[in-house]
Amino acid sequence: RDCGSCVGGRCACKVLVSCWYFLCVLLWEGMASDTPSRLNELDEDLKDRRQRTSTLDSNISMDDSGEQGIEASEGNDLLREKNEVDECVPKRKGPPRLNRLPSLSVQLDISEILDYLYLGAKAVSEDCDTLQNLGIGYIVNCTLESPNLFIDQGIEYHQVSVDDKVSANIAPFFCPAAEFIENARQKSSKVLVHCTMGMSRSSTVVIAYLMQYHGMNLATAMHLTKEKRAMVSPNSGFMAQLIDLEKNLFGTVTVDLEQYKKGRFVHP
Repeated sequence: RDCGSCVGGRCACKVLVSCWYFLCVLLWEGMASDTPSRLNELDEDLKDRRQRTSTLDSNISMDDSGEQGIEASEGNDLLREKNEVDECVPKRKGPPRLNRLPSLSVQLDISEILDYLYLGAKAVSEDCDTLQNLGIGYIVNCTLESPNLFIDQGIEYHQVSVDDKVSANIAPFFCPAAEFIENARQKSSKVLVHCTMGMSRSSTVVIAYLMQYHGMNLATAMHLTKEKRAMVSPNSGFMAQLIDLEKNLFGTVTVDLEQYKKGRFVHP
Protein backbone atom coordinates (compact mmCIF):
# COMPACT_ATOMS: atom_id res chain seq x y z
CA ARG A 1 0.00 0.00 0.00
CA ASP A 2 0.99 3.53 -0.62
CA CYS A 3 1.26 5.73 2.42
CA GLY A 4 -0.73 8.45 0.73
CA SER A 5 2.26 10.66 -0.06
CA CYS A 6 3.05 9.85 -3.65
CA VAL A 7 5.29 11.63 -6.09
CA GLY A 8 4.76 10.91 -9.72
CA GLY A 9 2.93 7.68 -8.93
CA ARG A 10 5.69 6.40 -6.63
CA CYS A 11 5.58 6.18 -2.85
CA ALA A 12 8.17 8.44 -1.22
CA CYS A 13 8.61 6.03 1.75
CA LYS A 14 9.53 3.17 -0.54
CA VAL A 15 12.19 5.34 -2.14
CA LEU A 16 13.69 6.24 1.24
CA VAL A 17 13.75 2.62 2.43
CA SER A 18 15.46 1.51 -0.78
CA CYS A 19 18.07 4.23 -0.44
CA TRP A 20 18.74 3.34 3.22
CA TYR A 21 19.14 -0.35 2.39
CA PHE A 22 21.51 0.44 -0.48
CA LEU A 23 23.61 2.69 1.80
CA CYS A 24 23.87 -0.03 4.47
CA VAL A 25 25.05 -2.55 1.89
CA LEU A 26 27.75 -0.17 0.70
CA LEU A 27 28.96 0.51 4.25
CA TRP A 28 29.04 -3.18 5.14
CA GLU A 29 30.98 -4.13 2.02
CA GLY A 30 33.44 -1.31 2.67
CA MET A 31 34.06 -2.42 6.24
CA ALA A 32 34.40 -6.04 5.21
CA SER A 33 36.92 -5.26 2.53
CA ASP A 34 38.90 -3.03 4.91
CA THR A 35 39.05 -5.51 7.80
CA PRO A 36 41.97 -7.69 6.56
CA SER A 37 44.15 -4.71 5.79
CA ARG A 38 43.34 -3.15 9.18
CA LEU A 39 44.24 -6.36 10.96
CA ASN A 40 47.52 -6.50 9.06
CA GLU A 41 48.27 -2.92 10.13
CA LEU A 42 47.58 -3.77 13.78
CA ASP A 43 49.78 -6.85 13.56
CA GLU A 44 52.67 -4.89 12.05
CA ASP A 45 52.26 -2.21 14.71
CA LEU A 46 52.42 -4.83 17.45
CA LYS A 47 55.60 -6.34 15.99
CA ASP A 48 57.15 -2.89 15.76
CA ARG A 49 56.33 -2.15 19.42
CA ARG A 50 57.84 -5.44 20.52
CA GLN A 51 61.01 -4.70 18.54
CA ARG A 52 61.26 -1.27 20.16
CA THR A 53 60.85 -2.83 23.58
CA SER A 54 63.70 -5.28 22.91
CA THR A 55 65.94 -2.46 21.66
CA LEU A 56 65.20 -0.33 24.70
CA ASP A 57 65.96 -3.23 27.03
CA SER A 58 69.37 -3.60 25.37
CA ASN A 59 70.14 0.12 25.52
CA ILE A 60 69.29 0.38 29.21
CA SER A 61 71.33 -2.65 30.24
CA MET A 62 74.35 -2.16 32.52
CA ASP A 63 77.84 -2.12 31.01
CA ASP A 64 80.82 -4.18 32.33
CA SER A 65 81.88 -1.55 34.86
CA GLY A 66 78.50 -1.69 36.59
CA GLU A 67 77.55 1.84 35.54
CA GLN A 68 74.72 2.95 33.23
CA GLY A 69 75.69 2.48 29.59
CA ILE A 70 73.75 5.63 28.54
CA GLU A 71 73.63 9.21 29.74
CA ALA A 72 71.17 9.90 32.54
CA SER A 73 68.89 12.24 30.58
CA GLU A 74 68.77 9.95 27.56
CA GLY A 75 68.20 7.01 29.86
CA ASN A 76 65.19 8.66 31.48
CA ASP A 77 63.65 9.35 28.08
CA LEU A 78 64.20 5.75 27.01
CA LEU A 79 62.71 4.45 30.23
CA ARG A 80 59.59 6.56 29.76
CA GLU A 81 59.25 5.39 26.18
CA LYS A 82 59.77 1.78 27.23
CA ASN A 83 57.04 2.06 29.85
CA GLU A 84 54.66 3.51 27.27
CA VAL A 85 55.40 0.67 24.87
CA ASP A 86 55.06 -1.94 27.63
CA GLU A 87 51.55 -0.69 28.35
CA CYS A 88 50.54 -1.39 24.77
CA VAL A 89 52.24 -4.76 24.31
CA PRO A 90 50.10 -7.65 25.55
CA LYS A 91 51.45 -9.14 28.75
CA ARG A 92 52.84 -12.69 28.72
CA LYS A 93 50.48 -15.21 30.22
CA GLY A 94 51.59 -17.79 32.74
CA PRO A 95 54.05 -17.63 35.64
CA PRO A 96 56.78 -14.95 35.54
CA ARG A 97 60.21 -15.87 34.31
CA LEU A 98 62.85 -15.88 37.04
CA ASN A 99 66.39 -14.67 36.34
CA ARG A 100 68.30 -17.30 38.29
CA LEU A 101 71.94 -16.52 39.05
CA PRO A 102 74.34 -19.41 39.42
CA SER A 103 75.05 -20.34 42.96
CA LEU A 104 78.23 -18.66 44.19
CA SER A 105 78.36 -20.43 47.44
CA VAL A 106 82.03 -21.26 48.63
CA GLN A 107 82.65 -24.27 50.86
CA LEU A 108 85.46 -23.56 53.29
CA ASP A 109 87.79 -26.49 53.99
CA ILE A 110 87.84 -27.00 57.76
CA SER A 111 87.44 -30.00 60.08
CA GLU A 112 86.80 -30.13 63.82
CA ILE A 113 89.25 -32.53 65.48
CA LEU A 114 88.30 -31.67 69.07
CA ASP A 115 85.72 -29.21 70.34
CA TYR A 116 88.38 -26.48 70.47
CA LEU A 117 90.79 -27.70 67.79
CA TYR A 118 90.28 -27.25 64.06
CA LEU A 119 92.37 -28.46 61.14
CA GLY A 120 92.00 -26.81 57.75
CA ALA A 121 93.33 -25.23 54.60
CA LYS A 122 94.72 -21.77 53.95
CA ALA A 123 91.37 -20.51 52.65
CA VAL A 124 89.83 -20.82 56.11
CA SER A 125 92.54 -18.67 57.69
CA GLU A 126 91.70 -15.89 55.23
CA ASP A 127 87.98 -15.76 56.05
CA CYS A 128 87.46 -13.47 59.04
CA ASP A 129 83.71 -14.15 59.30
CA THR A 130 84.25 -17.91 59.54
CA LEU A 131 86.93 -17.48 62.19
CA GLN A 132 84.67 -15.22 64.26
CA ASN A 133 81.63 -17.48 63.87
CA LEU A 134 83.63 -20.48 65.11
CA GLY A 135 85.18 -18.52 67.97
CA ILE A 136 88.73 -19.06 66.73
CA GLY A 137 91.17 -16.74 68.48
CA TYR A 138 94.42 -18.64 67.86
CA ILE A 139 95.96 -19.79 64.58
CA VAL A 140 98.96 -22.03 63.92
CA ASN A 141 100.22 -21.09 60.45
CA CYS A 142 102.17 -24.04 58.99
CA THR A 143 103.14 -22.38 55.71
CA LEU A 144 105.97 -20.29 54.36
CA GLU A 145 103.85 -18.01 52.21
CA SER A 146 100.48 -17.36 53.90
CA PRO A 147 100.30 -14.00 55.73
CA ASN A 148 98.87 -13.60 59.22
CA LEU A 149 95.99 -11.36 58.21
CA PHE A 150 94.01 -10.70 61.36
CA ILE A 151 96.50 -9.66 64.02
CA ASP A 152 94.73 -6.28 64.31
CA GLN A 153 91.45 -8.13 64.94
CA GLY A 154 92.95 -9.73 68.05
CA ILE A 155 93.83 -13.17 66.68
CA GLU A 156 97.09 -14.63 68.03
CA TYR A 157 99.40 -16.47 65.64
CA HIS A 158 102.11 -19.08 65.96
CA GLN A 159 104.33 -19.67 62.95
CA VAL A 160 105.56 -23.09 61.85
CA SER A 161 107.80 -22.13 58.95
CA VAL A 162 108.44 -25.39 57.16
CA ASP A 163 108.11 -26.64 53.60
CA ASP A 164 106.10 -29.75 52.75
CA LYS A 165 109.09 -31.87 51.74
CA VAL A 166 110.24 -35.28 52.92
CA SER A 167 113.60 -33.74 53.83
CA ALA A 168 112.11 -30.87 55.87
CA ASN A 169 112.73 -30.84 59.63
CA ILE A 170 109.42 -30.25 61.42
CA ALA A 171 110.34 -31.84 64.78
CA PRO A 172 111.67 -28.61 66.38
CA PHE A 173 108.19 -27.12 66.05
CA PHE A 174 106.38 -29.94 67.88
CA CYS A 175 106.74 -28.63 71.44
CA PRO A 176 106.23 -24.87 70.82
CA ALA A 177 103.17 -25.46 68.62
CA ALA A 178 101.65 -27.88 71.13
CA GLU A 179 102.15 -25.38 73.95
CA PHE A 180 100.45 -22.68 71.88
CA ILE A 181 97.44 -24.94 71.20
CA GLU A 182 97.18 -25.92 74.87
CA ASN A 183 97.34 -22.27 75.90
CA ALA A 184 94.34 -21.55 73.67
CA ARG A 185 92.41 -24.39 75.30
CA GLN A 186 93.19 -23.14 78.80
CA LYS A 187 91.88 -19.70 77.83
CA SER A 188 88.63 -21.29 76.58
CA SER A 189 89.41 -20.20 73.05
CA LYS A 190 89.56 -22.21 69.85
CA VAL A 191 92.51 -22.76 67.60
CA LEU A 192 92.94 -23.40 63.89
CA VAL A 193 95.97 -25.28 62.60
CA HIS A 194 96.35 -24.83 58.86
CA CYS A 195 98.74 -25.30 55.96
CA THR A 196 97.95 -24.90 52.28
CA MET A 197 95.63 -27.90 51.96
CA GLY A 198 95.21 -29.06 55.55
CA MET A 199 96.78 -32.38 54.60
CA SER A 200 100.44 -32.83 55.61
CA ARG A 201 102.17 -30.11 57.65
CA SER A 202 99.17 -29.01 59.72
CA SER A 203 98.02 -32.58 60.35
CA THR A 204 101.52 -33.48 61.58
CA VAL A 205 101.38 -30.64 64.13
CA VAL A 206 97.90 -31.70 65.30
CA ILE A 207 98.97 -35.34 65.72
CA ALA A 208 102.06 -34.26 67.67
CA TYR A 209 99.83 -32.19 69.98
CA LEU A 210 97.46 -35.11 70.63
CA MET A 211 100.42 -37.30 71.53
CA GLN A 212 101.96 -34.73 73.91
CA TYR A 213 98.87 -33.39 75.68
CA HIS A 214 96.29 -36.17 75.34
CA GLY A 215 98.58 -39.13 75.89
CA MET A 216 97.64 -40.80 72.61
CA ASN A 217 100.11 -43.07 70.86
CA LEU A 218 100.87 -42.29 67.23
CA ALA A 219 98.47 -44.83 65.74
CA THR A 220 95.55 -43.58 67.88
CA ALA A 221 96.28 -39.90 67.20
CA MET A 222 96.63 -40.61 63.49
CA HIS A 223 93.40 -42.60 63.42
CA LEU A 224 91.41 -39.88 65.23
CA THR A 225 92.71 -37.12 62.98
CA LYS A 226 92.13 -39.10 59.79
CA GLU A 227 88.65 -40.09 60.96
CA LYS A 228 87.73 -36.42 61.32
CA ARG A 229 89.51 -35.38 58.12
CA ALA A 230 89.97 -38.17 55.58
CA MET A 231 92.56 -36.35 53.48
CA VAL A 232 95.08 -36.25 56.36
CA SER A 233 98.41 -37.63 55.12
CA PRO A 234 101.72 -36.48 56.63
CA ASN A 235 104.54 -37.04 54.17
CA SER A 236 106.83 -39.96 54.97
CA GLY A 237 109.56 -37.68 56.33
CA PHE A 238 107.12 -36.11 58.80
CA MET A 239 105.81 -39.55 59.77
CA ALA A 240 109.36 -40.69 60.57
CA GLN A 241 109.71 -37.71 62.92
CA LEU A 242 106.37 -38.51 64.57
CA ILE A 243 107.60 -42.08 65.13
CA ASP A 244 110.67 -40.65 66.85
CA LEU A 245 108.43 -38.48 69.03
CA GLU A 246 106.38 -41.53 70.00
CA LYS A 247 109.55 -43.38 70.99
CA ASN A 248 110.63 -40.47 73.19
CA LEU A 249 107.20 -40.10 74.83
CA PHE A 250 106.11 -43.72 75.27
CA GLY A 251 109.04 -45.91 74.30
CA THR A 252 106.90 -47.74 71.74
CA VAL A 253 106.27 -47.76 68.00
CA THR A 254 102.72 -48.24 66.74
CA VAL A 255 103.14 -47.28 63.07
CA ASP A 256 105.29 -49.19 60.59
CA LEU A 257 106.98 -46.58 58.43
CA GLU A 258 107.54 -48.90 55.46
CA GLN A 259 103.90 -49.95 55.43
CA TYR A 260 102.86 -46.32 55.78
CA LYS A 261 104.94 -45.41 52.72
CA LYS A 262 102.93 -47.98 50.78
CA GLY A 263 99.70 -46.36 51.89
CA ARG A 264 98.83 -49.13 54.31
CA PHE A 265 98.24 -47.31 57.57
CA VAL A 266 96.10 -49.55 59.79
CA HIS A 267 94.96 -48.57 63.26
CA PRO A 268 95.76 -51.49 65.62
